[in-house]
Amino acid sequence: MDPTAYDFLKTPRGYTYGYYHQVPSKKSLPHILFLHGFPSTSQDWSSQVAHFTKLGYGVVVPDLLGYGKTDKPTDYKKYKSADMAGDVVAILDKEGLDKVIVVAHDWGCSVASRLADLHPRRLLAAAFLAVGYWPAPSKHIPLEDMLQQFQQAYGTDVLGYWTLFTADEGYKIMDANANSLYDIMFPAKPEIWGMHLAPKDAAKNFVTSNERLNALPSFWTDQARRLHHDNIMLHGGFQAPTNWYKVHAAGLNANPDQDPKHKLDFRLPVFFGAALQDYVCLKAMGETNTRKVVDEKQLTIRDFDTGHWIMQQASDELNQELGAFFEGVVSK
Repeated sequence: MDPTAYDFLKTPRGYTYGYYHQVPSKKSLPHILFLHGFPSTSQDWSSQVAHFTKLGYGVVVPDLLGYGKTDKPTDYKKYKSADMAGDVVAILDKEGLDKVIVVAHDWGCSVASRLADLHPRRLLAAAFLAVGYWPAPSKHIPLEDMLQQFQQAYGTDVLGYWTLFTADEGYKIMDANANSLYDIMFPAKPEIWGMHLAPKDAAKNFVTSNERLNALPSFWTDQARRLHHDNIMLHGGFQAPTNWYKVHAAGLNANPDQDPKHKLDFRLPVFFGAALQDYVCLKAMGETNTRKVVDEKQLTIRDFDTGHWIMQQASDELNQELGAFFEGVVSK
């Protein structure tokens, strides 16, 4: 995606979003809305954008709040998933897009989930990668309680790295030792997440000590890593991106009014792509959350033998599976 070809919109909340937009070359095909996660930008979707625009689909690919060409408020309370879903709807409104297919990864799944909950008429279908549908909690659950619940259910803390990411000074440690953080966020071997992210305080200790692994994942070159690193560090560092964690840890994404038996619009087709070697976003957790709200007849589940970064590690396989899912949606 040409970084000079982005459009910009100031949303009703007052934040300017940068996003890549390409109209469909085939009028019969819809737009695909791609939503990235942490620590990423719209550029994470380059392989998918190239593939699906070649097939004739349109695309809308924003840098989400705190990233890339989009504003980076320092107040974590501005990063509520429901509010950011409203920001995305404003982009769709500006481009005159009534309905889109949303494809989301990692934290992008929280925004896509609120789109499905709060703005279902704007979606033709939803695809969740690694994380699955992300329910709004009914009440605030302190981080320590979350870690205990995960340990009891899955035998691992799962979100142990949040002790670094949600700490008041955590982002400063991450900025100072960014290469150390990158070594574990984008590891050469997926099991690194099981050692240095999932256990409580493991990431905090590793990054604070500025330890290094000095190994690249197979899908990255030195140049690609430097580009990704610069997209974060030259645009404000980790203060804004970690606000996605802080707002959730503070309980501000909770929705006490949501029916515990809530179901997504039964007409909404849903795709869940599970990363089998992801030691944080566990398939069992994502699949359970997704099945609770999606009609079985509307649900497609596909497994990918990768770590967290499905879009890069299995780009061809993912594009094929998403393409088949999209064809089923468009043909109805």
